[in-house]
Amino acid sequence: IGSIVMISLCLAGSIFFTPFLTKYSAKLMLCMGYFGMSIFFFAAFLSWMLGANSYLLIFFLGAYLFVFQAGPGPQPWVIIMDTYSLEQRLAAQGFFTFLNWSANALVAIVYMWISGPLDFYVSLIFGSINLFTFFFLWIFMINATGKTHIELMREYQKKIPIFN
Repeated sequence: IGSIVMISLCLAGSIFFTPFLTKYSAKLMLCMGYFGMSIFFFAAFLSWMLGANSYLLIFFLGAYLFVFQAGPGPQPWVIIMDTYSLEQRLAAQGFFTFLNWSANALVAIVYMWISGPLDFYVSLIFGSINLFTFFFLWIFMINATGKTHIELMREYQKKIPIFN
């Protein structure tokens, strides 16, 4: 039943956020997703800490899954289309798919290893990672709207020295 609820929340989030994905920039949607995810992780932690009703904790974790669909779910693939030229897209898609699955595996392994000793405090770690990612993207990600691939690469080279 838990898996069905999780899939349903993700599906509902996908349906809800789809109209916004084309209306607002990828940067805004991605940042909104990470910020929302961090808020709901921290809210889940607080509800656990304060001994609130378990349904409230489940609500916050469900809201995390729902908000994931605003940005981190679909946006990485949209960003690849906006950022890379046609010749580079396949390589970028392969590389970012590898990174995505590596991150998923790392989270699963780390969670199993630290969830026992840390209990639900582990949600602070993952909430902090989401918040850090929000700030990182807000500072360093360039809005691709109306820009060519070459213009984007030039802006990234100016903004982030490692690309020089």
